[in-house]
Amino acid sequence: MDKLRIRLKQYGLSINEEKTRIVYCYRTARFYKAPKEIPVSFDFLGFTFKPRLCKRGDGELFWGFRPAVSSKNLRRMNTELKRMHRFVLLSIQELAVILAPKLRGWIRYYGHTRKSGLTWLFERLNVRLAKWVKNKYKIRSIHKCFAWIRRISKSYPTMFVHWEYGWLP
Repeated sequence: MDKLRIRLKQYGLSINEEKTRIVYCYRTARFYKAPKEIPVSFDFLGFTFKPRLCKRGDGELFWGFRPAVSSKNLRRMNTELKRMHRFVLLSIQELAVILAPKLRGWIRYYGHTRKSGLTWLFERLNVRLAKWVKNKYKIRSIHKCFAWIRRISKSYPTMFVHWEYGWLP
């Protein structure tokens, strides 16, 4: 770490002590009993890097140190989707058009490395869509709302961006 500080000072840079830390990045860190002061994961640019189960081309599973969307960013995206209940005056097509740029951006940025990390978010979005239907059409049963959303997704599978990628209700 000291060699790095000296090298950075040559270029007029400094290390932020709060953000800089040593992380144990060995692929099988899940099985390694690292000291408690050495973490086995870190967040960078909205991703959490940690050991994850991966599949090779031949189908064999192995442990790799890979990124996926961080839980902090999943919570942030979920809070942005909570505002959907305000859009009761819009039609479902208008709602899909409003949400499309955000969803497309999230899928392209965070899904580039691991799309499965977004599954929780898009399952929550499908629940929010059912609640939106419940509020808009004053339906009492949430099961009927899910059935309505499923019918729409079968008839128009490309209406919402996340439906195009397979996260159907």
